[in-house]
Amino acid sequence: LRLHLSSITSTGYMGVRERGARFTAEARAGGRKVHLGCFDTAVEAAVAYARAAEAPEDSSRPSGGSSAAEPSPSAPAPPAPAPPAPAPPAPAPAPPAVWSGMARVRRLLERLGLAEYAAALEEEGYDDAGFLLSLDRGELTKVAAAVGMRPEHAGHFVESVRQLKR
Repeated sequence: LRLHLSSITSTGYMGVRERGARFTAEARAGGRKVHLGCFDTAVEAAVAYARAAEAPEDSSRPSGGSSAAEPSPSAPAPPAPAPPAPAPPAPAPAPPAVWSGMARVRRLLERLGLAEYAAALEEEGYDDAGFLLSLDRGELTKVAAAVGMRPEHAGHFVESVRQLKR
């Protein structure tokens, strides 16, 4: 497994962005952005991106840019890859769709009178209400700035989310 290093991203890895105290892995497949998950470290997120990049050529493979793992036409074939690691345990069943993912974030924003920021939060990868609720005041302030909230809206967003955590 080869990680995809990047000199232009703040994390140092292609497809990895810092979100508050966590890191998200994202790839493009079939012209669409695919969220690969949230991770505690940039390396964990980079591994998820690298695994997606090594997937068979289909819609799950990230596109754009070349990878150090892809040989040039004149390069000798790389050695056979090691057998895959055992699959992680299956995740818990998802909650009903109305309370999962972006649907829950939208509902939260509607209750706060800030629904106009739903698309921006989703575009920036903040589509997990549980993750937003785990952030502290400073991290929530950075989220508000990243999505372009007006200062008075940002203050309302930060304080309301913090109160929901109690």
